[in-house]
Amino acid sequence: MAERNRPHILIRAGASAEEYTKQATGGGGKATPAPADRAGHARNLLNALDSAERDGANRRALEPIRIEGARPGTYVTFESFPGMELALTSLDPQTGRLHAELMSVQKRDTASGVVQVATVFVPEGKLSTFVKKIEAYAETVTEEKPKSRAFVDPISEIALATLRGLWTDQQDEFPSAGARVWWEVWLRTRDGNEVDRLTAFAAARQCEIGQTRLAFKDRVIVLVLATPEQLATAIDVLDDLSELRRPHEPGALLSLEQADEQADWVRDLADRLTGPSDDSPSV
Repeated sequence: MAERNRPHILIRAGASAEEYTKQATGGGGKATPAPADRAGHARNLLNALDSAERDGANRRALEPIRIEGARPGTYVTFESFPGMELALTSLDPQTGRLHAELMSVQKRDTASGVVQVATVFVPEGKLSTFVKKIEAYAETVTEEKPKSRAFVDPISEIALATLRGLWTDQQDEFPSAGARVWWEVWLRTRDGNEVDRLTAFAAARQCEIGQTRLAFKDRVIVLVLATPEQLATAIDVLDDLSELRRPHEPGALLSLEQADEQADWVRDLADRLTGPSDDSPSV
């Protein structure tokens, strides 16, 4: 028997046999509805990208705080038409040394239905990645299958992001204006100095930052005590922000523990799921 590579997943129910069913080979999937006026749709999106880039540059120019090591760029939100999903892989190209990066994805209820909202950090000068896709679409709208249609067709709106664009908890839980509360600030790991940059920003904005961290492979979580107004300009001076959440008690308590105590929590959880490991302390 092959070694299990997902030991934390336990299947307790018995197995049952079913007849083999051949998977469909295409043609039966749900097609993305095309906008009624594809040419007009492309113009609107290009104008929106231009406005986002211009407004983002103006907002950064007005911000007096400068954080060493932070890369200039713009956080942009892409919103889908109701009931449709964005082409997320196209929003996170991962090509080249410097490229746009998908930071957070969420779904929101609107009067017209559920929409998908993605927030992307675009380094300065790299918005052209998306401009070229939309321009290629615009140049081929008279064809039956325009270029980049899977990327462009689902997009309803493009806009310069605000702090709320990084909020991935329930929208009605977003802190009210003036409320000084703890936030879970999720940072994308890039060069190991993400927490230092956040700490420098917090000092400049007179926010309180937690002393401990919870680290994952590509994210670091830090607790920050601040008002929405204090955090609002972080998206103009930091390129590390991935998402914001309300601290949920178990996670918040764990992140406040010392590193060795965090490791004990993790080992205890692993033991309860898979049985004691060889290096677990005996009781």
